[in-house]
Amino acid sequence: MNARNDDLEYFCLVIFDGNEPRCLDLDWFPQHVISFGRAPENDVVLPSPLVSRRHGCLVRADGGYSVEVDPRSTNGVFFDGRLISRMELRDGDCLRIDRQAELRDPQGVLLLFSLNRGPLRWWKPFPLEGRSLVRLGRDPFCDLALSSPGVSRLHAVLERRAYDWILSDNDSTNGILLNGRLLHRHTALQDRDVLVLGGEKLVYAGGKLWYETSEV
Repeated sequence: MNARNDDLEYFCLVIFDGNEPRCLDLDWFPQHVISFGRAPENDVVLPSPLVSRRHGCLVRADGGYSVEVDPRSTNGVFFDGRLISRMELRDGDCLRIDRQAELRDPQGVLLLFSLNRGPLRWWKPFPLEGRSLVRLGRDPFCDLALSSPGVSRLHAVLERRAYDWILSDNDSTNGILLNGRLLHRHTALQDRDVLVLGGEKLVYAGGKLWYETSEV
C-alpha cells in the first residue's frame, strides 16, 4: 500500500469480530458502493453467524459515507441502542451487528467508522491480564500513554474488580465518550466497548485494550 500524505484525510472501517481487528481504508475501494455480509462475494466479508449473507452496504457520496442496511438481514444493525435502516456516518460512529441492543453476543460484530489524517494507523493491543490498575493519560509515566493534546495528563483509570474492569474519569478536561455517550460515573466495561479520550479511540475487546498508533 502506498504511503499517505501527512495532511490527507481518509475514512477507515475498523472491524472487531472476535479476531484481530481489521482496519480497512475505505477510500482504496474503487467503487462507490461497498457491500458487507457473510457471503464471500461481498466486498467486506464478516464471517460471524449473526451476519446475513447480504447484510448491507456503505455508500460514498458528497465526500463522506452512509450505511444502508438490507431490510432482509436477520439481525440488522444497531446504532446507539436502536436498529437503523440508513444513516450518514461521522467520525467515531459505532455500528453493531448483534442479537440485542444491550446484551453483547460473543459472536457479535463491531464496526467502528473513523476519519483519520496522515499515515495509515494500526491497532495494537494493551494486555490487561495480570494487572489490577491501568492509568490512561498523556503523562509518559501512565501505563498506557496517549499522545493527543486533548488527553489530560492522567485522564482515566481502569480498575479490576472481581471479573470486571471499571472505567473512571479522573476529572479530565475533555471527559470520556463511551460508545458515543459522555461518561458521567464509573462503569463496568463490556466486550467491544468503544472509548474516546480527547480524540484518542480505544476499544475493549477480547480482554485487551486496543488503541490506534502509526507505529508498526
